[in-house]
Amino acid sequence: MQSDGTLTAATEIRRGRSALAALALVLFAGGAAAADWQPVESIRETASRYAASQLGADGDDVRVEAGELDTRLRMNRCDVPLSGFLPNGMGNGNRLVVGVRCEGTKPWKLFVPVRIARYADVLVVSRSLPRGHVLASGDVHTERRDLSSHLKTYAGSLRQLPGRRLKRPVLAGTPLTHNMVDAEQIVRRGQKVTLVVDNGGMEIRMAGRALSDGALDQRIRVENVSSRRVVEGIVRSPEVVEIRMN
Repeated sequence: MQSDGTLTAATEIRRGRSALAALALVLFAGGAAAADWQPVESIRETASRYAASQLGADGDDVRVEAGELDTRLRMNRCDVPLSGFLPNGMGNGNRLVVGVRCEGTKPWKLFVPVRIARYADVLVVSRSLPRGHVLASGDVHTERRDLSSHLKTYAGSLRQLPGRRLKRPVLAGTPLTHNMVDAEQIVRRGQKVTLVVDNGGMEIRMAGRALSDGALDQRIRVENVSSRRVVEGIVRSPEVVEIRMN
């Protein structure tokens, strides 16, 4: 006949085994449940890929990045590849909402915010410059900037600016916009100019007269002094206006 101590020890062993079995069941069930959830990162990747394909973002000019999702998100693991779609009216400028859906045996869909970054090479002032300064190539350099949140039109070269004279002081590192400069008038109305016509590789020069003020690379009306014919030309220097035949 077993003593009370022996019975107690046997009971404790049985209880211990039961506890271990229960713990293993909980751990196994928890692991199985976790395996049934769709990885959050795969949802973000699907949204990013779909947005990039719609925007043609296959280079360095446009980049897309899906917003962060709650890591506690629980969506059934999809048994087919996830797909993306664009809900109507869910995009604005540099931000977009992309739908991600599962069309498997347990279908679902989720909306993911996506940020669109648009990069471009823009002219940046190399040193602080005063108002009235006439820009030269040594005053600027190009930098690659994210222009997604800016509505202004930045210049990529000095030739894209309507003029070279600064309207206001500009600090070093400032990207140049079209409204920062005034067009410096280098041709004045009534001034004698040389009209240059490139006719199939043969350059023809003739005397002309400006009928309006003009800045570099600006189109103005000019008159041929000999024929009195009025045409349009492009200011190339303080003395030369180019007439294009096409």
